[in-house]
Formats: sequence, structure tokens, C-alpha cells
Amino acid sequence: MSSDYSKRLSDRYSKGVLPLEPSNPRILEPSSLTMCLAIPLRLVSVNGTDAVGEVGGIQREVSIMMTPDAKVGDYVIVHAGFAIQVLDQKEAEENLELLRQIGEAAEQKQEEVRRRRRPA
Repeated sequence: MSSDYSKRLSDRYSKGVLPLEPSNPRILEPSSLTMCLAIPLRLVSVNGTDAVGEVGGIQREVSIMMTPDAKVGDYVIVHAGFAIQVLDQKEAEENLELLRQIGEAAEQKQEEVRRRRRPA
């Protein structure tokens, strides 16, 4: 990790922008920074606090213990395998559309980078 990058991170910590310093400094290297997203899924089955949610034809098991009123057909925001909020259909569809647009923009950016790296 470059000392300039370390200094900038240190400055951000001291200003409270990054509240917690990780125990592993490698986590702060730009190549290892990641982001978790909470994804809207439509529940297709519920069995107690276990459920199956679906998005884009892909199904995942989720826990609905934090959203006990969720039922089949509801849209829920899922983070780390847990439904953390029930959404109405309109809000879920808006979120999914935004995620789709982000994915398309990322793919376009990756293609631009690939083209620039190709030898002329």
C-alpha cells in the first residue's frame, strides 16, 4: 500500500469519514475494496422463518426471521442471507431497474478498458 494512500485513509479516519479502522490493513488496498448490496427478492415459498426468494430466475434461500410478516409474493430486501425489509412491488421494481442500469454501466466501462488495453 502506498504511503500517500495510507495518509489519505488516515486523514479520513481522523475526520470520522471512515469510523472503524480494520485490523487487517490489506483490506484498505484499492484492489480489495468491495461493497455489499442488499438485493430485492420476491418470495416464492415460506416455511416458518425459512423462505426462498427469486430474482431474475435465480432462487436463493433466505431467512425471514427479521421480517416475520413476510409472505409468499412479497418483495424483501435481502442482505447476507437475511430479509431485512419488506418492500412494495413498485419500490422493488425500481430498485431492480437501478441495479440493472448499474450492471450495464459497469459492463460498458469494462469493455472500454479492454479496448484501451488491446494493442493497436
